[in-house]
Amino acid sequence: MDNATGTGIADLRAAIARHAAAVHHEDLTLPRSWLAARDAVLGRARDEPHIAFHEFAAVCARHGLGEADTDMLAERMHHLGQIVQHDDVVILDPEWLSKTIGKVIDDRRTREARGVLDHARLAEIWPAEPRRLRPHLLRLMERFDLSFRPTGEYLWICPDHMTRYEPGLPFVD
Repeated sequence: MDNATGTGIADLRAAIARHAAAVHHEDLTLPRSWLAARDAVLGRARDEPHIAFHEFAAVCARHGLGEADTDMLAERMHHLGQIVQHDDVVILDPEWLSKTIGKVIDDRRTREARGVLDHARLAEIWPAEPRRLRPHLLRLMERFDLSFRPTGEYLWICPDHMTRYEPGLPFVD
Protein backbone atom coordinates (compact mmCIF):
# COMPACT_ATOMS: atom_id res chain seq x y z
CA MET A 1 0.00 0.00 0.00
CA ASP A 2 1.35 3.39 -0.94
CA ASN A 3 -0.34 6.61 0.11
CA ALA A 4 1.63 8.66 -2.40
CA THR A 5 0.55 6.61 -5.42
CA GLY A 6 -2.75 5.34 -4.05
CA THR A 7 -1.77 1.72 -4.56
CA GLY A 8 -3.85 -0.58 -2.32
CA ILE A 9 -6.03 2.24 -0.91
CA ALA A 10 -9.19 0.92 -2.62
CA ASP A 11 -8.52 -2.56 -1.19
CA LEU A 12 -7.99 -1.08 2.29
CA ARG A 13 -11.24 0.89 2.08
CA ALA A 14 -13.12 -2.23 0.95
CA ALA A 15 -11.64 -4.25 3.84
CA ILE A 16 -12.63 -1.56 6.36
CA ALA A 17 -16.15 -1.42 4.93
CA ARG A 18 -16.52 -5.22 5.13
CA HIS A 19 -15.33 -5.22 8.74
CA ALA A 20 -17.63 -2.34 9.71
CA ALA A 21 -20.61 -4.06 8.08
CA ALA A 22 -19.90 -7.25 10.04
CA VAL A 23 -19.99 -5.48 13.42
CA HIS A 24 -23.44 -5.52 15.01
CA HIS A 25 -24.44 -1.96 15.77
CA GLU A 26 -25.94 -2.85 19.15
CA ASP A 27 -22.56 -4.33 20.13
CA LEU A 28 -21.01 -0.88 19.82
CA THR A 29 -23.22 0.58 22.54
CA LEU A 30 -23.43 -2.28 25.02
CA PRO A 31 -20.97 -2.81 27.87
CA ARG A 32 -18.88 -5.96 27.57
CA SER A 33 -20.62 -7.52 30.58
CA TRP A 34 -23.97 -7.12 28.80
CA LEU A 35 -22.56 -8.71 25.64
CA ALA A 36 -21.17 -11.62 27.64
CA ALA A 37 -24.51 -12.12 29.41
CA ARG A 38 -26.41 -11.88 26.11
CA ASP A 39 -24.15 -14.42 24.44
CA ALA A 40 -24.42 -16.81 27.42
CA VAL A 41 -28.21 -16.57 27.40
CA LEU A 42 -28.48 -17.07 23.64
CA GLY A 43 -26.03 -19.98 23.88
CA ARG A 44 -28.61 -21.83 25.97
CA ALA A 45 -31.19 -21.64 23.15
CA ARG A 46 -29.64 -24.68 21.45
CA ASP A 47 -30.55 -26.88 24.41
CA GLU A 48 -33.63 -25.18 25.82
CA PRO A 49 -36.00 -22.93 23.85
CA HIS A 50 -37.39 -21.19 26.94
CA ILE A 51 -36.35 -20.44 30.51
CA ALA A 52 -37.86 -18.72 33.50
CA PHE A 53 -36.92 -15.07 33.92
CA HIS A 54 -35.14 -15.84 37.20
CA GLU A 55 -32.79 -18.13 35.21
CA PHE A 56 -32.15 -15.29 32.75
CA ALA A 57 -31.40 -13.03 35.72
CA ALA A 58 -29.02 -15.61 37.22
CA VAL A 59 -27.00 -15.73 33.99
CA CYS A 60 -26.86 -11.95 33.96
CA ALA A 61 -25.79 -11.85 37.62
CA ARG A 62 -22.91 -14.24 36.85
CA HIS A 63 -21.71 -11.61 34.37
CA GLY A 64 -21.96 -8.78 36.88
CA LEU A 65 -25.33 -7.29 35.91
CA GLY A 66 -27.60 -5.95 38.60
CA GLU A 67 -31.39 -6.10 38.56
CA ALA A 68 -31.89 -2.85 36.62
CA ASP A 69 -29.28 -3.79 34.00
CA THR A 70 -30.81 -7.26 33.67
CA ASP A 71 -34.24 -5.76 33.02
CA MET A 72 -32.80 -3.33 30.46
CA LEU A 73 -30.87 -6.09 28.69
CA ALA A 74 -33.98 -8.28 28.53
CA GLU A 75 -36.00 -5.39 27.13
CA ARG A 76 -33.35 -4.60 24.53
CA MET A 77 -33.02 -8.24 23.46
CA HIS A 78 -36.80 -8.48 23.24
CA HIS A 79 -37.04 -5.37 21.04
CA LEU A 80 -34.26 -6.68 18.80
CA GLY A 81 -36.12 -9.98 18.38
CA GLN A 82 -33.37 -12.03 20.00
CA ILE A 83 -35.74 -13.27 22.72
CA VAL A 84 -39.43 -13.00 23.51
CA GLN A 85 -40.05 -12.01 27.10
CA HIS A 86 -43.53 -12.53 28.47
CA ASP A 87 -44.16 -12.13 32.19
CA ASP A 88 -41.78 -14.55 33.92
CA VAL A 89 -40.91 -16.58 30.81
CA VAL A 90 -38.11 -15.86 28.35
CA ILE A 91 -38.34 -17.54 24.96
CA LEU A 92 -34.73 -17.99 23.84
CA ASP A 93 -35.62 -19.31 20.40
CA PRO A 94 -38.24 -17.19 18.62
CA GLU A 95 -38.36 -19.76 15.78
CA TRP A 96 -39.40 -22.42 18.31
CA LEU A 97 -42.19 -20.08 19.45
CA SER A 98 -43.44 -19.69 15.87
CA LYS A 99 -43.45 -23.45 15.30
CA THR A 100 -45.16 -24.12 18.64
CA ILE A 101 -47.91 -21.59 17.99
CA GLY A 102 -48.16 -22.93 14.45
CA LYS A 103 -49.27 -26.28 15.88
CA VAL A 104 -52.51 -24.61 16.97
CA ILE A 105 -52.94 -22.80 13.68
CA ASP A 106 -52.35 -26.04 11.76
CA ASP A 107 -54.51 -28.18 14.07
CA ARG A 108 -57.11 -30.07 12.03
CA ARG A 109 -59.70 -30.29 14.81
CA THR A 110 -59.46 -26.56 15.52
CA ARG A 111 -59.91 -25.88 11.83
CA GLU A 112 -62.91 -28.25 11.65
CA ALA A 113 -64.43 -26.50 14.69
CA ARG A 114 -64.22 -23.24 12.70
CA GLY A 115 -61.50 -21.83 14.89
CA VAL A 116 -62.84 -22.82 18.30
CA LEU A 117 -60.05 -24.17 20.49
CA ASP A 118 -61.05 -25.91 23.69
CA HIS A 119 -58.47 -25.33 26.42
CA ALA A 120 -58.66 -29.04 27.32
CA ARG A 121 -57.06 -29.94 23.96
CA LEU A 122 -53.82 -28.08 24.64
CA ALA A 123 -52.16 -31.17 26.12
CA GLU A 124 -52.89 -32.95 22.84
CA ILE A 125 -51.64 -30.07 20.68
CA TRP A 126 -48.59 -29.25 22.82
CA PRO A 127 -47.71 -32.60 24.45
CA ALA A 128 -44.02 -31.76 24.86
CA GLU A 129 -44.57 -28.38 26.50
CA PRO A 130 -44.86 -28.05 30.27
CA ARG A 131 -48.36 -27.27 31.51
CA ARG A 132 -47.11 -24.06 33.19
CA LEU A 133 -46.02 -22.72 29.78
CA ARG A 134 -49.38 -23.14 28.02
CA PRO A 135 -51.05 -20.00 29.45
CA HIS A 136 -48.06 -17.95 28.31
CA LEU A 137 -48.28 -19.41 24.82
CA LEU A 138 -52.01 -18.63 24.65
CA ARG A 139 -51.46 -15.05 25.81
CA LEU A 140 -48.70 -14.65 23.24
CA MET A 141 -51.12 -15.86 20.57
CA GLU A 142 -53.53 -13.16 21.78
CA ARG A 143 -50.79 -10.55 21.73
CA PHE A 144 -49.94 -11.47 18.13
CA ASP A 145 -53.67 -11.37 17.19
CA LEU A 146 -53.72 -15.09 16.39
CA SER A 147 -56.46 -15.88 18.89
CA PHE A 148 -58.81 -14.27 21.36
CA ARG A 149 -60.83 -15.35 24.36
CA PRO A 150 -64.46 -14.29 23.98
CA THR A 151 -66.19 -16.08 26.85
CA GLY A 152 -63.77 -16.92 29.59
CA GLU A 153 -60.59 -18.78 30.15
CA TYR A 154 -61.30 -22.19 28.60
CA LEU A 155 -62.38 -21.31 25.08
CA TRP A 156 -60.23 -19.62 22.47
CA ILE A 157 -61.01 -18.54 18.93
CA CYS A 158 -58.46 -18.70 16.12
CA PRO A 159 -59.86 -16.21 13.59
CA ASP A 160 -57.90 -17.69 10.69
CA HIS A 161 -60.18 -20.75 10.84
CA MET A 162 -63.47 -18.93 11.14
CA THR A 163 -65.72 -19.19 8.14
CA ARG A 164 -66.74 -16.03 6.43
CA TYR A 165 -70.37 -15.16 6.92
CA GLU A 166 -72.01 -12.67 4.66
CA PRO A 167 -75.66 -12.03 5.45
CA GLY A 168 -77.97 -11.69 2.50
CA LEU A 169 -78.98 -8.10 1.96
CA PRO A 170 -82.33 -7.54 0.24
CA PHE A 171 -81.18 -4.46 -1.63
CA VAL A 172 -78.06 -6.06 -3.13
CA ASP A 173 -78.27 -8.22 -6.26
